[in-house]
Amino acid sequence: MTCEKKREIDENVDDLDIGILASIDIAKTQRKKIMKKILLGFSCCIIGLCAVLYAVYLFISGMWTFMLGGNDSATAIFISGKIGLLPPTIIIIVGSVVLLVGICILIRSLNNDK
Repeated sequence: MTCEKKREIDENVDDLDIGILASIDIAKTQRKKIMKKILLGFSCCIIGLCAVLYAVYLFISGMWTFMLGGNDSATAIFISGKIGLLPPTIIIIVGSVVLLVGICILIRSLNNDK
C-alpha cells in the first residue's frame, strides 16, 4: 500500500515538473514576442523622428545638395537646387505617422495589464 502511494506521488511530481517546464517555455516565447515588439516600436520611433527632423531641416534651408565623388579627390560633381513645400510636407506626414505607430506599439507592448 505504501508503494502504491509513493508511485502516485512520484507521478504527480512528474506531472508537476512537466507543467513547470511547459510554463517556462511559454514564458520564453512570450518574452521573445514582447522584445520583438519593443525593438520594432523603438526603430519606428527613431525612423519617424529622423524623418520629421530632416523635413524640418528642409523647410528651414529650402535647398538640397547632392555630391557625386570621383575616383580621385579632385573630381567631384555637386548638384544643388531649391525645394518646394510639397516634398518636406509629405516627409513630415509620413514621419509623423511612423512615429505615432512606434509610440502605439511601445505603449501596447509595455502594458502588461491584459
